Amino acid sequence: MKSLREEIARRIVENMKQQDEFTDRKGILNEAAMEKHGLTKWVPAEGDNFIQMLPLPEIDEETTVFRKQVVRLTTLAFPLWVHWRVGPEGHSFLCLRKMYGKPCPVCEEFNRLRARNEPWEVLKEFSIPTKPNRWFFYIVDVSDPSKIEETGPQVFLCPVTVKDEIYGRMLEKSRTGEILGVKFLPTDPAEARIFKFHRSGTDRGTTYTECEYCDPTTAEGKPEDISHLAEGLPPLEEILYMPTYEEVKEALSLDSSVAGSKEAETKSSDEVEEVGENEDDFAQSLEEQVDRVFGGEDEEEEVDEAEAPQEHYRVVRGRVRTKRVR
Repeated sequence: MKSLREEIARRIVENMKQQDEFTDRKGILNEAAMEKHGLTKWVPAEGDNFIQMLPLPEIDEETTVFRKQVVRLTTLAFPLWVHWRVGPEGHSFLCLRKMYGKPCPVCEEFNRLRARNEPWEVLKEFSIPTKPNRWFFYIVDVSDPSKIEETGPQVFLCPVTVKDEIYGRMLEKSRTGEILGVKFLPTDPAEARIFKFHRSGTDRGTTYTECEYCDPTTAEGKPEDISHLAEGLPPLEEILYMPTYEEVKEALSLDSSVAGSKEAETKSSDEVEEVGENEDDFAQSLEEQVDRVFGGEDEEEEVDEAEAPQEHYRVVRGRVRTKRVR
């Protein structure tokens, strides 16, 4: 009988080989709502890309389905925690736990596997980062001004590297890197800017370079008047697809195959280790820094029970903490 590690490895390989053949793969966008509002998903083209950002619709913190902590991170973009390539058919789902404060089958599977000392090669397929791993923007592709009205607003599921450039380059900083304020707001029609970046490669080999805001006084950098395209943008609760617990659990397809491949050998609950993160351990996110400049409330940082090691953060004092599970 194959081990759990061998079975998951096999599925990952098959998924990568066959991913182009899937016609009903589920994603994080509500396709019916997208079609209803005439929206399409924007994917950066190979080479130079020119976009302008649109302001997001307001989110009512008291009535939204999203967690308040998620809403409070929202500025130009909306933070997303995504489980990629879930199950043998490679579905993608928003993390129910991180996004909505509900039980998440993928996170539960991560914790179950960690409790039986499975290696990281297995665990990482079920992990979720502490920080968002995608950001939702409403954008307009202004590469060809003649096509702006025809194409209209689009949804950009932005990689973290590009989002950091979008945020970082609009901030005014001191020589020591301290954030002093915001130089301009690219979603404000009076301060609009075109953001340019270069895409190379495909899939996991994709890189984004030459990120910058174009000089608005130049012919290349003169922003387009797109303010009318921000009118009537649908709320994010409608466009982002919130799966059910049963739907995600079924997509995992672990009940009868992988999960049953061997009996769980769990630790004592008092010995379950948790990789945690303190404010002192990692550099603050740009959103947290901006909030501090403009009077945002200091939130107590949550401890993530299914997080992946964040190698792209600068570790100041890394350590593994032990959480007492009750």
